[in-house]
Amino acid sequence: MAHLSTYFSLENVSGKHDIGRLKQGLDALSGVTSVSVSSTGRLVVDYDSTGVSQEQIRQKVQELGFPLNMED
Repeated sequence: MAHLSTYFSLENVSGKHDIGRLKQGLDALSGVTSVSVSSTGRLVVDYDSTGVSQEQIRQKVQELGFPLNMED
């Protein structure tokens, strides 16, 4: 089991509704262990790489309607 973290800078995050939608959507991915979104649009996702890939996380964020830039 490999526990990793990935960081993204989100555009257009406005309020608790958007943050809740992101958390709910990402928590539904198998392997995601933690989701944190700051008020400035920084998204941190901790995950188990045997269950989900960084690319799958990126795709899910975009499917949820949030353009992003990967930081690391």
